[in-house]
Amino acid sequence: MMEKRFYEVKFTESAEKDLKKLSKTNKAIAKLLKKWILENLINTQNPKQRGKALTGNLKGLWRYRVGSYRIVAEIKDEVLLILIVEISDRRETYKNKKRKKYKDDKIK
Repeated sequence: MMEKRFYEVKFTESAEKDLKKLSKTNKAIAKLLKKWILENLINTQNPKQRGKALTGNLKGLWRYRVGSYRIVAEIKDEVLLILIVEISDRRETYKNKKRKKYKDDKIK
């Protein structure tokens, strides 16, 4: 029988800042996003099931829709890791984004 493998969730420093900023400006949305991550990403076996693969400059990243907010993540299958790189309102998420922006961000 094959062992079940679950993904771990980590945040980059900037994604953590996004969530902290939201906690100050809109506690209800921040709480909803945290709950969604807890229920849908932490200890999941298939993080791609609920997300959508991004294309173009953001190829290799995935996005999750939570109301009008987007959670952008990199899924590292080889180490079972979902690295959340950005949390923002959908109007702000894809503005002037280049994939390399996320590459330099530190993991918390």
